[in-house]
Amino acid sequence: IVFVEGGDLIPADMRVLECSDNFHVDNAALTGESEPQRRKYICTHDDPLETQNLCFFGTQIPEGSCKGVVISTGDKTVMGRI
Repeated sequence: IVFVEGGDLIPADMRVLECSDNFHVDNAALTGESEPQRRKYICTHDDPLETQNLCFFGTQIPEGSCKGVVISTGDKTVMGRI
């Protein structure tokens, strides 16, 4: 279980268990999206890169906070496979 908040980097691929209403991640390094993306604990899409309940290693948190469970580390993360 990991707790992260604004200013942190996501330490591993993780699934959101609980988060603040303003929890966003900046996926620009991974997807090229220019705006931070809102995250929540509910699965919203079958595609891991599109669902709002996953956060990925190396992405930044511009605001909010989250408690999550690690699902992948190292070479098994989305970033590690690129």
